[in-house]
Amino acid sequence: MISGIQIVLMGFSVVMVFITYNYYRRKNLEKRDLLIWVAVWVVLFLAALFPQSISFFVQNLHIERGMDFFTIFGFVFLLIVVFVLYVTVFKMQSKIEAIISAISQKEKHRKK
Repeated sequence: MISGIQIVLMGFSVVMVFITYNYYRRKNLEKRDLLIWVAVWVVLFLAALFPQSISFFVQNLHIERGMDFFTIFGFVFLLIVVFVLYVTVFKMQSKIEAIISAISQKEKHRKK
């Protein structure tokens, strides 16, 4: 029997697939990003639909409950996302600094 939380998670997953696809269609995501995020939402949907499927991981990792597994997995996933965002922002900052430096050099030569 499907519980209320399972229905909420499955609905959330479906909505997020739709939102992710819309971002891709508007060219706000690359194809690689689309595939990664759709895979995340599909895994969440399947884990909500078949909660007993994660019991293999829970038992092998010696975790007490399935919800603890999702909490740990979610925390690790968020750490990975924050790291990727940090690296992306650092690359953008370096590019912006290079552009500003090039513009200032052109203006410096133009004033002479």
